[in-house]
Amino acid sequence: MSTQSLTKRQSPEDLELEAKRSELSALSDRLAESELQFAELKLSLASFQRRYFHEVGSKYIELDDLRAQIAETLAKKKPDEVEAEVKAKEARQQAEASSREYESFAKDSQKEADYEPPSDECKKLYRRIASIIHPDKALDDAKRELGTRLMKDLNDAYAKRDMKRMERILAEWEESPDAVSGEGTGAELIWAITSAFYCKKQNTKG
Repeated sequence: MSTQSLTKRQSPEDLELEAKRSELSALSDRLAESELQFAELKLSLASFQRRYFHEVGSKYIELDDLRAQIAETLAKKKPDEVEAEVKAKEARQQAEASSREYESFAKDSQKEADYEPPSDECKKLYRRIASIIHPDKALDDAKRELGTRLMKDLNDAYAKRDMKRMERILAEWEESPDAVSGEGTGAELIWAITSAFYCKKQNTKG
C-alpha cells in the first residue's frame, strides 16, 4: 500500500475550517496589536498631562491670585460699590479653587510613576495574552465577562510593566472553566476537570 493512499484526504469542510482558523489567528494578532497601541497612547497621554499640569498649573494659580488681588484692591478703593465687592469675592473663590485643584492633582500624580517605555519582551507578552483573552473573541456571556475583567487587569499590569502579574493573569484564564471551548465528550471532560481545579483553587484563596 502506497504512502499516498494512507494520507487522509481533507474534506471541503476541513479545508474551510483550517482557513478560518488561520484567518482568526491573524485577526487576533491585529486585535492584540491595536490594544497595545491604545494602551501605550493612554499611558503617554497621561504622562504628558501630568507634566503639563505641573509646569503650567502653577502659572494659572499665580494668575488667578493676581486677578483676585486686583479685584480686592479695586473693591477697597470703591467700598460703596456692591458689584466691585462681589467681583472681588468671586475672584478670590476662583483663586482658592484653582489652588485646591492643583494640590489635589499634584497629590494624586505622585502615586503614578512616570512613563517608562516598555521592553520588547513586555510588549510581546501583552500581545500574546491579549490575543487569547480579549472579550471581543468570546462566544458567550461568561467568557466575555471573564475576558473583560482580565483585560482590565492586564492593562493595569502592563502600565506598571509587571510581567509576572501579566503571566498570572494568563494562568488565571487558562485555569478558568469559562475559558474552555468546544463541544462533545472531550470538551465536557476538560471543562469538568478544569472546573474542579478552579473551584479548589478559589476555595484555597478564601
